[in-house]
Amino acid sequence: MEKMRKEEFWETIFEGGKVVNGTIYCDIDLTIKMADDTINMSVVNKLKELYKKNCEIYLWSQAGARHCREVAEEADLLKIISGCLPKPDICIDDLDIKADFIWKTVKPNEVDSL
Repeated sequence: MEKMRKEEFWETIFEGGKVVNGTIYCDIDLTIKMADDTINMSVVNKLKELYKKNCEIYLWSQAGARHCREVAEEADLLKIISGCLPKPDICIDDLDIKADFIWKTVKPNEVDSL
């Protein structure tokens, strides 16, 4: 695979500061499903808009894939998503991924530490 410059890569995703293509991971709890059990329609509508712009959308939740799918159904998102996933506890990647929900990032040459 030909390595693309970072600027070229971002140009394929953004146009005029707006997303026009890309892969999006969206959280469920307190992002789509609020603490009062309502659905955040501004996020749902934005996901539907991004889908129409050829974005690939995945939903994830620390509560697991089943919970994620249930909320996706309630929010009428099943037709536009590529999958429902649990949030990762451990991430194996050549990049340093920093997120509050990831307990550990492991480089490919460190996998034997798992």
